Amino acid sequence: MDHLRKSSSSIRETEDDIKAAHATLEELETILLDQLDELDPALLRCIPSHDDFGPQNVFLDSDGRICGLIDWEFHSVRPAILAVNYPNWLRTYVNHNAPDDSDNQFTFFNMEDPAVAESLRIEYEQVVHDMEPDYLRALKEGSVFRSAEK
Repeated sequence: MDHLRKSSSSIRETEDDIKAAHATLEELETILLDQLDELDPALLRCIPSHDDFGPQNVFLDSDGRICGLIDWEFHSVRPAILAVNYPNWLRTYVNHNAPDDSDNQFTFFNMEDPAVAESLRIEYEQVVHDMEPDYLRALKEGSVFRSAEK
């Protein structure tokens, strides 16, 4: 928050706009801190996060199981509620025909159809639930925190 306060001089807005933005950020901070207090401490434990988990970085064995991950240059260790997420290609819908996506080399990993992406997210959740219920809890309960982090 201090970084945002210090950088406000670069915002080309009125003083009232800046004060309103600061008030909004302080309110968001209060809400998030209150929600953190209510979380199970297990969801706050730090875990490694690949941060570039996509099909281009996954090795599969002959049975289709993940047997290796490459490209760890963007890894981090973060609280579970921030570290877990849906695979990149299931997170958002990208309109490949939109002019602003034309130069993005990574949009082909996103689903073309939002309904298909949602269906696959549901299937992903079931697999995760069967394999690691705490991961699913972190995935579900951490969505607000991951949104605020961006």
